[in-house]
Amino acid sequence: MITIDELISLCADYGNIIISQHAFARLRERGITTDDVIAGLRNGEILEQYPSDYP
Repeated sequence: MITIDELISLCADYGNIIISQHAFARLRERGITTDDVIAGLRNGEILEQYPSDYP
């Protein structure tokens, strides 16, 4: 399972994040901006992990 630190290092250049049209539509419906997404990546924390669950 990926950690927040690993995710941040993968997205180190925040200008290279790609959001699909579907995800962008859902973000807009919920009033979430791309800046909110980036802030979540920078400041987020894992609340619970489920290592035995599969995506």
